[in-house]
Amino acid sequence: VLISVADASLLQPGIDAAVSAGIPVITIDSDAAGSRRLYFIGTNNLEAGRMAGQRVALRLNGHGNIVVYTLVGQPNTEERLKGLKDVLSSSQINFADIIDVSRDPRIAFDRTQQLLNETGGKKIAGFVCLDSASGKMAADALKRANVTDRVLVAWDVNQDTLDDIKEGVIDATIAQKPYTMGFAGLKALDEVHHNPPKDLGRDYSVDSFSP
Repeated sequence: VLISVADASLLQPGIDAAVSAGIPVITIDSDAAGSRRLYFIGTNNLEAGRMAGQRVALRLNGHGNIVVYTLVGQPNTEERLKGLKDVLSSSQINFADIIDVSRDPRIAFDRTQQLLNETGGKKIAGFVCLDSASGKMAADALKRANVTDRVLVAWDVNQDTLDDIKEGVIDATIAQKPYTMGFAGLKALDEVHHNPPKDLGRDYSVDSFSP
């Protein structure tokens, strides 16, 4: 099984049961680190979150209020948020709100509009999107309101995101390698299927001779 883990608490029992039944499991993109999966292939999301934080701190000169759009409870976005907080904790940048888009990016559009209206366009200095879909939605809201003085950091390199960067609406985006995750993941799955470890139940994380 090759899986991107949207909810570790929900999927961990199934992953553990599969491994116990002799079915190898590898995670990609989003991990279940506490499970018995063999290993994870993907972005260092903690470091990626720090990169986003460094960009925000630079563009806002270390002070101001920001809003974050994320997927609460999803391991990769939780790590990104932690990295973002790690960097900004030493600045005067405050988290005005952390909003769960609940896999519905329209929430980012609606909330951005509301925030701009509520504050007269003055209170929120920046928006950070930790999922791939919210960046376009937040950018659309800024364009509709003709707001050009906010910092918007997005995630991934969707064409809409790249177009909004060219237009100057999105300041930056954090790029990953989803093709590589899938390609390397499937190759790894094929290898472990044809050459499985003798004991799937072993803790290979502490084995210096781990296959």
